Amino acid sequence: MHRVRLAAIAWTCGVGAFLVGCPLPEVGSRDAGTPVDATSAGDAGMPPDAGTHADAGPDDGGSRTLSRRVLALVFDPTVNGQRLTSLHGWSNPDVLLSQVADWWATTTSGRVQYQFVDTLRVESFPAKEDGFVYDVDTYEQVIAGAVPGHQPDGLDYAAVLAQLGVCDRVNAGEVDELWMMGGPYFGFYESRLAGPGAYDYNSPPLSGTPCQRLLPIMGFNYERALPEAIHDFGHRSEATLTHLFGGWSQDRTGNDWERFGLVAAQSPTLGFSGCGSIHYPPTATQDYQYDNSTPVQSVCDDFLDYPVLSGEPAAAAVPMTCAAWGCSELGFYAWWFQHLPEVEGKDAEGRPMDWLHAVVDPQWLSEQAPSSLPCFGRLDASACESGDGRCQWAACAGACIAAGLPVDAQACMCLQQPSVTACNATPGCAYYFCSERCFKEGTDVSAGCR
Repeated sequence: MHRVRLAAIAWTCGVGAFLVGCPLPEVGSRDAGTPVDATSAGDAGMPPDAGTHADAGPDDGGSRTLSRRVLALVFDPTVNGQRLTSLHGWSNPDVLLSQVADWWATTTSGRVQYQFVDTLRVESFPAKEDGFVYDVDTYEQVIAGAVPGHQPDGLDYAAVLAQLGVCDRVNAGEVDELWMMGGPYFGFYESRLAGPGAYDYNSPPLSGTPCQRLLPIMGFNYERALPEAIHDFGHRSEATLTHLFGGWSQDRTGNDWERFGLVAAQSPTLGFSGCGSIHYPPTATQDYQYDNSTPVQSVCDDFLDYPVLSGEPAAAAVPMTCAAWGCSELGFYAWWFQHLPEVEGKDAEGRPMDWLHAVVDPQWLSEQAPSSLPCFGRLDASACESGDGRCQWAACAGACIAAGLPVDAQACMCLQQPSVTACNATPGCAYYFCSERCFKEGTDVSAGCR
């Protein structure tokens, strides 16, 4: 049964609020004084029925149904007797959470089912990485633009997980995802991944947690509305597929994901689009341009027959305008996700062809394709040398690289360079954008990109 509970946190414990070592929060009854306002989150195009997702359990729609159990954590501080969301007229968190789940169920024809198992509400500001916690006056000055926001801005993610025992619930099989909702300057990433083998998720992986399974952590902003929340999932998806395929760049079609994510305006050599990216629909010439009606050539519909694709991508290109998705932001997101392949089985390189499943369930992905992940996506020595013989661990740089590459002094010096600039400034080194790594000059491209 879905519960909504008020989490009374001891914010003064230790150096700051929500710090590791503080006792777990006491949980009391919900503050029922604020009704769910169905209009506060904007017109989502569907009824915001929070009760639709009340009961979570195992998949009940057949083997293709992807049921995800969500723990919702809402930071909605009390300011002068009002919730922060009410004071500023921002989206109602309960409605917005329900709309996100409804959108996924509708867009995927019921395949993706996000089900809330618990909702915790915190009536205080969250702690930053350095223990800083806003007080009401300072926060309101930041919102008004009178003073800059605190730096470092980032949330203390590890403390949140520890204080609420989130990993215990993940390890017990009760929770698959954590969805946090808060205001501007709360320090959330749009998405972050915790657990063993966590990878870039449009943010650095969260390491050092006791979670024994991969845990997606979404960070929604209730100053905004449904389109921005789905936008967050879009970047999570881009990061997942980049991890799976080992890279993503415009103006090339080195893998199927690169073909899918092509944008004509960013690919002058190729001159055609795939399905575009979350910031750039196929017809866009600038960020967030979802209503550009100028026709472009696109190969997006070729992915409806995946894995059967035209041998020459340009041969599959057909004229397309924004009318394909209704020239709206939410329409584009639905159209984009509906083109993600959902094919059972694996491709010739051992990658699962159900991209939607990979995006929704990173744990499934890690279990389906451990050996297909590129060397540079393996984050420790154990994962690097997993037994498939493709990779080796370069201890001198803490990096996983292709098996057979020399690990001499020059190679180590190159691998240790942290950026394109540093790499290019180091004699005898060259930067490989396909793997975002610095190697010795002359390193074979197929090895450097592995």
